[in-house]
Amino acid sequence: MLRFPVKIILICASIVAVILGSHGLYVYFSPLELLFGGGADKLFLAFELPSWIVPAVEWMSLKGLQSWFIPVVFVFIGLVVGWLAWRIGGGYNILRKLRLW
Repeated sequence: MLRFPVKIILICASIVAVILGSHGLYVYFSPLELLFGGGADKLFLAFELPSWIVPAVEWMSLKGLQSWFIPVVFVFIGLVVGWLAWRIGGGYNILRKLRLW
């Protein structure tokens, strides 16, 4: 009953986390774009983004400039959440044990 909507929400969240983490790693490993492109707020914001995600992209850009650790954590969390989302339909019983359905 609730499995399909929860699965879709978790997959979307994992995709967003992996993209944000990948963006942070991109910013960390390509500092030349910062030198030639201006400030950190211009990195990866050449596309028109929804207003709700622009602050998250700018935050991840600044974290990516400071260190690689937080972007790697986002990529890892995104992969784990995505793996859990794909396992919901087939034999993974943690949600049943938590009495979510």
